[in-house]
Amino acid sequence: MITSAGAIRCEAVVGATGLWTPDWWRMQGLEPTVTLGEGEQAEQRPLTEYWLAREGDYVLPGVGLSGNAGRAAPVVHFDQTAPLYSDRDGELITDEPWGIYFRMGMTGGGIVGGGLPLAMGPDFVVDPYGPDNPAQVAGDDLSEFFTSGLAFMLKRFRGAGNRWDSNPNGGVLALTPDRYPVTDWTAPNVYSIIDAGHGFKMLAVGREAAREILGHRPSPLLEPFRLSRFGSGTTHVVSKSPYPWT
Repeated sequence: MITSAGAIRCEAVVGATGLWTPDWWRMQGLEPTVTLGEGEQAEQRPLTEYWLAREGDYVLPGVGLSGNAGRAAPVVHFDQTAPLYSDRDGELITDEPWGIYFRMGMTGGGIVGGGLPLAMGPDFVVDPYGPDNPAQVAGDDLSEFFTSGLAFMLKRFRGAGNRWDSNPNGGVLALTPDRYPVTDWTAPNVYSIIDAGHGFKMLAVGREAAREILGHRPSPLLEPFRLSRFGSGTTHVVSKSPYPWT
């Protein structure tokens, strides 16, 4: 392995490069694309496409927001097909399927949550990465969307649209065409992992990948996540949820 600090001799290289997966593919001499399907129906697609995850911290001054103070609250997902109107001015926000997710803070002082991500396409500029890059941070449009969604779901929040203290933030996701992980050998001694945007499922994937690499034999549990699924047309079922990662 040739690095800026010199050469490193190793038996194998494992790359779980997240947003930088296209660069990782090119380092291996591969094009960061996949072919979906076979024959005349085959379609060339980017290996990953970028999505802007929109989340934030929200406080309603003077209102306690936890019935479970001192303990971690569960995450609630709320999906809806009815139109969403602003809790600030009554204007229509969307008449498409929408959703929010949130959890109450442990201290009862606020809510952590978010709304639908924005599709950024395959050519989104990743660097510089982080909150200093304005293209990677959610804005006030998320705050209006999220607090209006809360008001739709929970009567106690209706009419409070202009009173929230909001701190929208977010992050960037890189998702495969069917939104599921990839775990596969991409060269005789190079093992590549593409995540699926959210971390909870990747704990199990990482455990199985480690067993597969160190045990020198394929894991049956990881067979559904091979690159070959795209060419063979055995991609995973498409969710009806408005969230791409479900």
